[in-house]
Amino acid sequence: MADVRNILIVEDDAAFADFVRAAVESLGHRALVASTGAAALASFRQARPDLVFLDLLLPQRDGFKVCEDIRREPGGDTVPVVMMTGIYKKPAYEKEAIERLKASEYLIKPFGVREVWSAIERQLGPSVLKGGHRIAAPATAGWSLQDAPLACQLAEHLQRKSDGVLFVRGNDATFVLYLRDGAPAFVRSSDPADRLDRILV
Repeated sequence: MADVRNILIVEDDAAFADFVRAAVESLGHRALVASTGAAALASFRQARPDLVFLDLLLPQRDGFKVCEDIRREPGGDTVPVVMMTGIYKKPAYEKEAIERLKASEYLIKPFGVREVWSAIERQLGPSVLKGGHRIAAPATAGWSLQDAPLACQLAEHLQRKSDGVLFVRGNDATFVLYLRDGAPAFVRSSDPADRLDRILV
């Protein structure tokens, strides 16, 4: 069984940070979130994470410089850093990140939960939920959110006894539904007043 790892998420967009955190936690790992470069460095020094998801467009100090800071820390030269960006899309930026800063991966936003899971697996090895349940991707080939209503998708996952997480973005809120044996176990919402029963209705 894979060990629980500490994963640092450096992201100033609260909704996107929550999305990455939910994906990390759904694999049984611990997620720490920092929204600035200074906070990221402090968290790195304190927690010594096993993996860093690092946004490049940060206030005050961009992700390229934050990566340089991490690489200068004791042990920071070997920690995998997965850079994330929706702005720096040109190949020259990726080349600098990989070659000069030794970033492990370079993800272009937007990306989904499966890309987060895959990056974690590539950098840290297979993840296993507590209790020995292997994470299964919630979608199968050819399946998308626009193909069927949420209720139909939940029924399909219930039949398959899926373990995993569904991300649902509505007009006024974003929901993260965790599935255990196909049934919604609990939900995280961008609206703290939401409860699982209200969301499912």
